[in-house]
Amino acid sequence: PHEFILLQGIPVPEKGHYGTGLVFLPKDQKRQSEILAVIIEEIEHPSLKRDGANLFYTQIISVTDAMLGCEITVPVLGGVEKVKLEPGTQSGTVIKLRNNGISSVNSYGRGDLYIKVLVWIPRKLSRSERDAIEAIRASKSFTPDLNRDDKALFEKEETIF
Repeated sequence: PHEFILLQGIPVPEKGHYGTGLVFLPKDQKRQSEILAVIIEEIEHPSLKRDGANLFYTQIISVTDAMLGCEITVPVLGGVEKVKLEPGTQSGTVIKLRNNGISSVNSYGRGDLYIKVLVWIPRKLSRSERDAIEAIRASKSFTPDLNRDDKALFEKEETIF
């Protein structure tokens, strides 16, 4: 068994990734036989998933936020970013935040952050909530119309199945 010590304050290049090896030589010429070799190990982010240089995040919103639009807070490396969702956001919509991913190891630039929006639909409604939804059910705005702007979204979904 090996003993590992977590060393803080070691400068890791931004493009360093899992498995990258770093070698540090002492500044003192008398200690040249003492070198430090470090292999980078990534710590998984609690809510961002990685695929290469790109990051992926799923945000669940309420049906009313999807209909009316809202602002969501999305975790990014080093903080958070606010993203505005337009009224009528459909479940499955993917938003791309350019250059919010990981630095590419073998090229210039950064990957992107992809945010998948899922709409949560309640399973149970109170009597008054059900009555309110029934009252708007027949409205033309609540009837699917593939001639509207969202036609492209549903055509994209058809290719998946």
